[in-house]
Amino acid sequence: MNKNMKKRTFKRAAAMLAAIYFACAALTGCGGVEITKSMAHAPSSEEVITTEPETEILTEPPAVTMATSSAEIVETTTTKASNKKKKKSKNNKKTTTTTKAAEAQAEITTKIPKSTVTTTTTIAPETAAVTETSVPEPTILETTTTTVETTQTQQVTTEITTTTSAEETEPPTETWSSQTPELITGDSSQSSRSHKIDVNCILQNPELPMGCEAVSLTMVFNYFGYNADKMSMATYYMPRADVYYDETNTMHGPDFRYTFAGDPADPKAYGCLAPCMITTAQNYLNDVGGGLSTFDASGSSFEDLLTNYIDNDIPLLLWVTGGLVQPYYSHTWITPSGEQMSWLKYEHCLVLTGYDLDKGIVYVADPLAGNVAYSYDLVKQRYYELGQQSMGLIRW
Repeated sequence: MNKNMKKRTFKRAAAMLAAIYFACAALTGCGGVEITKSMAHAPSSEEVITTEPETEILTEPPAVTMATSSAEIVETTTTKASNKKKKKSKNNKKTTTTTKAAEAQAEITTKIPKSTVTTTTTIAPETAAVTETSVPEPTILETTTTTVETTQTQQVTTEITTTTSAEETEPPTETWSSQTPELITGDSSQSSRSHKIDVNCILQNPELPMGCEAVSLTMVFNYFGYNADKMSMATYYMPRADVYYDETNTMHGPDFRYTFAGDPADPKAYGCLAPCMITTAQNYLNDVGGGLSTFDASGSSFEDLLTNYIDNDIPLLLWVTGGLVQPYYSHTWITPSGEQMSWLKYEHCLVLTGYDLDKGIVYVADPLAGNVAYSYDLVKQRYYELGQQSMGLIRW
């Protein structure tokens, strides 16, 4: 009986020890899972995972040395269970510490604003190339139907270089230069004023693609009752000379202030300024007579042109640019006197016929476009850039 009792006691103690062992192992495994799940939800970019050393799971109860009494077995079991609880408590503390660290890291990450890097790529807008044989059309604010001498029109042709190439140079200091105007719309005290002169426009094309100066002068003569012809004015009364290159590839030409550079019927020609047209008008008056005389208004302020001449029904030849585009120095040549002259490309002559300060426009008879209205400010600016060139006719 004693042997049977001892065997049964041993088996019960072994079973209880195994059950306690497996229960503790299961509890330890659950703590590891909780730590892993907690860290999986942490917002930190780096995961912190706390794991316990792998616990060997026994398929059979381990061999246990028989205790001399059931009290020793129970004491041993209680001691191991206590140790397991202490270890679980430490694991829980580690898990809490790790979770708090992860939450603190997430809070810091949340408070730091995300920086946004913006890359700006600036692409230079394509510049519309202006060909050597055409001038951009200006913005026409108003148009007026007029009777013109020639009804055929064609694309505007501007001056181009001769077939022999030459290196373009910067404008010398001796040449006529542009001035920068102070752009204003007009005197506010005269903002209601306007005036307009009726001048029939004559178109220069197709016969005279570069003859705007001679055609504009023809319009002014006809305004005063003459029967002038644009072709005679350009080819017979206007002084002109060729532009050419010598054997050293040096460009030569006339002083375009007093002589037209090139042939006005040739698209490769250049042009002239106010003094040349004064000579042309005098040549014409010497031939046909009449009670007119010429005057040079060059250098006058734009406002004075309106007050002194337009208000008194005296139309003016005015130098601007074809299409009112921005001029630039294109060619430099040597005059017969040895002076260097630089040509401003897109030079153009038209007739100033009126203005309206309320609308901010000026009226012109443009041999390229007809009787039209252009921006007051832009016409004024081009007038100054072309050196404030202007002339006209007046009765005795």
